Amino acid sequence: MISYSFSIQGKSHIERGTVCQDHSMTEPLRYGWHLGVVADGVGSAIHSEIGSQIAVECLYAFCQENIKAAMSDQQLQDMIY
Repeated sequence: MISYSFSIQGKSHIERGTVCQDHSMTEPLRYGWHLGVVADGVGSAIHSEIGSQIAVECLYAFCQENIKAAMSDQQLQDMIY
């Protein structure tokens, strides 16, 4: 599987000189699972780009740590929720 993710600084961000607050990643998990995570940073909050990055990285780490070999699709969804 080939996967990629990216976030693009929007036109209004470019005009105001602000960074893109969004963060995403697609990474393989153990046992053949793949995870895509997206966090939309809150544009009105200071350092929301850091918060969205932390949210994405923490969810990935949680899933990587808690996934089990024999999990069904539903069990994996329940774990993420």
